[in-house]
Amino acid sequence: MQHPVNTRLEKAEQPKQQSTETWWRLGIWMWGAVTLLLFTPDRVLDRFNLLAWMDPMLPFLALAFVVLSAVFMSETLTDLGQALLHGIRRRVTTERIRERLTVLDHQERAILREFFIQRRSTIALPADEPAVHGLEEVNILRQTRSIDAFTPDGYLHYQIHPWARPMLTARTLNLPLGEMNEGQIQYLKATRPDFVVRELRIRRRRAAA
Repeated sequence: MQHPVNTRLEKAEQPKQQSTETWWRLGIWMWGAVTLLLFTPDRVLDRFNLLAWMDPMLPFLALAFVVLSAVFMSETLTDLGQALLHGIRRRVTTERIRERLTVLDHQERAILREFFIQRRSTIALPADEPAVHGLEEVNILRQTRSIDAFTPDGYLHYQIHPWARPMLTARTLNLPLGEMNEGQIQYLKATRPDFVVRELRIRRRRAAA
């Protein structure tokens, strides 16, 4: 269930995004129309009785063409710059994640195993837990906006960062491959973090109430 505050925020953002897209489309149409008028041969304009209208309007059309072209060029360069920065950031972050996964402690591995044990993409974890904070700091975990009525106080919902997910293998998390025997099942149960077990108990109790 999505939190009502998050729902209101998303609804408030939608009109702004739609307004920006509308102005962008309008600008493209204006630039196209101005470009067509400026670079269409005179004989074609004369055929549609536009040549006489074009003479006094030429300075304004030229100015509009320059301004609109500058705006589009600026936006294009900004988008290219953002894409480049995003690529660099992703490469650096991915390398940090890869290095961090080689030195996970038992608690951090146990936290990440919970996503596979519970078979959920989002789980509730205590925000003040050092192991949770450490995984979030290096972008292995990230907070989500989702929240429900069964989430205990002090807990937030987390998911595995998409950049980290491909690197989380059974070997990295000490997960057994194939069918588990009784010893492996008991090991996974014994190594589950106490705060995860507590959260599951609170969730079941609240769901049953």
